[in-house]
Amino acid sequence: MADDIRVDRSLPRLVIGLAIIVAGILFMLDNLGLVHAEHYLEYWPVVLVAIGVVQMVQTGSWVGYGWSLVWIVGGLWLLGQNIGLITISIWALWPLLLVLVGASIIWRACCPPVVRPSAGVQCCATTPGQPTEARVSASGVARSARESFVHAFAVLGAQERTVGTAEFRGADLVAFMGGCKLDLRRATMVGEEVVIDVLALMGGVDILIPESWTVDAKVLPVMGGLGDHTHPIVSGKPQRLVIRGLALMGGVEVKN
Repeated sequence: MADDIRVDRSLPRLVIGLAIIVAGILFMLDNLGLVHAEHYLEYWPVVLVAIGVVQMVQTGSWVGYGWSLVWIVGGLWLLGQNIGLITISIWALWPLLLVLVGASIIWRACCPPVVRPSAGVQCCATTPGQPTEARVSASGVARSARESFVHAFAVLGAQERTVGTAEFRGADLVAFMGGCKLDLRRATMVGEEVVIDVLALMGGVDILIPESWTVDAKVLPVMGGLGDHTHPIVSGKPQRLVIRGLALMGGVEVKN
């Protein structure tokens, strides 16, 4: 399993390394007068296509698939321009990036994550014939489930949330030209895995987690960055925090 993870993480480096080697060979042969490098350099967008394919193989979310298609279509479009098959400049289509970002925000707003009750709790729905105590208990469980899921939205400002609940079920964090900070160091995860959705659009998201959690970061950085500064778990069976989403001209950092 560890070998598979290591191979997956090395794929982008493999693509970039091969591209640099090929470019170096072409320039060397051009200096020696054996080939004309400019005849081959027009095919450089193939590298973008390869990066998109690698990203699609590695991604685990619909956002990742969408941006993988952007890399692939953009690379094919530039390649078509270079070889004369397409006459419309790809830079005329840059507003489509805004459309994709807006569509992702609308999707997240219309299809929020489903908050499930913890194992062993059976009452999320009641029938008219149930006793009042049962209906009250069911509503309390549903309210507790909602409260254990964090929603944070920062626009042109900052928002900080500290979670100390014993039943943390996930979060949805959006930072638009602002910052979100979520402190989970005193939280207890429900089950073995919890998902946090993030969107950092010209903003930053900071997440602090307990040392007993491990992180699986599936954030796609586009002119942005992802920083995983957590320490490895040396013993025990760690709980898994999945962080997925998009960092567009923004950044996401995770620390423990």
